[in-house]
Amino acid sequence: MLALVLAASLLSIAHADDDTDGEGERTLFGDGVDFGGYGAPVWGMSPTRSGAVGTSGGRGGAIINGTFAFGGHGNTSVAVDGSRLSYGGMFAEVMPWSDAKVHPNVDVAWGTGTWKNDDGKTGVRVVQGALRAEANITGWFRLAAGPTVRMVRSRAAQSTILEQTVGAEVQARFGSF
Repeated sequence: MLALVLAASLLSIAHADDDTDGEGERTLFGDGVDFGGYGAPVWGMSPTRSGAVGTSGGRGGAIINGTFAFGGHGNTSVAVDGSRLSYGGMFAEVMPWSDAKVHPNVDVAWGTGTWKNDDGKTGVRVVQGALRAEANITGWFRLAAGPTVRMVRSRAAQSTILEQTVGAEVQARFGSF
């Protein structure tokens, strides 16, 4: 087995050194693909049947060619009546014209978490969409803000919608864009 691993290593090294076609190193994404990333604290507000709900959280992701991002997020919302929604998951985002000083930004985030109120804890699934205006402040800092739509469903009963709300959020994005 060790001999097979050594032979495969030597063959791949010999093949890598043989650049007779002049193309250089070959990668899965090819030439011209730029990678970056960002992290952002998130603050939001939305009206619900329980009153005004403040949201805080964070997100971070990888950016491909300055226009597509994917990553993870986590948020906690606390209503005036003391009920709390905590959830986290993944997101996918499109940032067209990202080199412009101000440009649009659209994303969908999904995940799981818990809804805690006077009745106890309930496991939930959350889907949230957002449309934002994003301003390029510096080469490493962007400010994004806009409306959001969030739907919260119980994990126990697939058809039970616990909350649907429209709100707004602000993100302070730090990274390599």
